[in-house]
Amino acid sequence: MKHLKNINEYFSNINEGVNYNNSVNADLVEIGEYAIQGSGKNPGDVTDEDLEKAAVEALKKAKPVSLTGDAKKDIPALVKYAVDAFKRCQIELDPANVEIDSSNFANELMIPVADSEYYFNTHLDYTELASNGSDFVIGGNFASDEDGALDYIVDDLSNQGDIVKACAEFKKYLESQG
Repeated sequence: MKHLKNINEYFSNINEGVNYNNSVNADLVEIGEYAIQGSGKNPGDVTDEDLEKAAVEALKKAKPVSLTGDAKKDIPALVKYAVDAFKRCQIELDPANVEIDSSNFANELMIPVADSEYYFNTHLDYTELASNGSDFVIGGNFASDEDGALDYIVDDLSNQGDIVKACAEFKKYLESQG
């Protein structure tokens, strides 16, 4: 029965009600290959250790929070940032009930909007963020299971103006839903 986890290992993946069993850590070598693009270095000419160092440096420059590549450290930091940023716009997010899914994007996060069926949807898919040229700029949008993704998008969570705009539009949407 090698596939069964012991109870201590299972509970070590739960932090404040958030289950990290579906979380995925960064592949630092792969991130490093993206990080050195444009530097004139060929991935075949550098060691895995050099690629890992390049990845760590690239992750530190992420927006809105510096990343480590360890999902159990990075997800709580991103969620705390989002909760604080949205609170300034009178949108209460529920950090204790965040769902982590990695079926579409690694570390896709559904952060519930308190007292509603909606959530703020973002992801911390390290490889996707590195490969799409975003330099680890994290964004997201409001969504629900029933309606799917809504058009209230935050392109850059480090830009409070993006958050204010998306929150204002989302509040109008909620009011129109009665």
